Amino acid sequence: MSDFPQDCIPSCEAEIGGYVWRIFADTKPETIEKILLVTKALNKRGFSAPKRMAFGGAKPHAKPLTQPLYDQDGTPCCPFHTQRSGKPTPIRFVGPKDGRPGFWGCPSQQQGVPGETINPRGYCDLRFDVPAAEAPQNGAHAGKVTR
Repeated sequence: MSDFPQDCIPSCEAEIGGYVWRIFADTKPETIEKILLVTKALNKRGFSAPKRMAFGGAKPHAKPLTQPLYDQDGTPCCPFHTQRSGKPTPIRFVGPKDGRPGFWGCPSQQQGVPGETINPRGYCDLRFDVPAAEAPQNGAHAGKVTR
């Protein structure tokens, strides 16, 4: 005997004509044909299926690019992070990976500096606007990490 007050009938949701219908294991073929007729009648009368969210199709917004700080040598550096010596941390080019374009970024871990942005792994999340020959859009050294 079952612990439930009614018999449990397995069901699934099926998309028919853009509408989502619940189909049970004991649904007869005649009932499905009636669902098709109802769907056609709704479409004829101007009704449309509700829009459903698309999964996996939306791309995340691009992160805004930041202007780097330049040290005395002209090297682009992160404006928030410093090395142990007290000098600003130079940024580096991270090559394209898994179909994503490369970017100029800071390799520093979180330092607790006011204004720094940190990714979920605890590293600097700034992206820098630095035109350079190493960037893949300029055709040289694509995919290499440079310092």
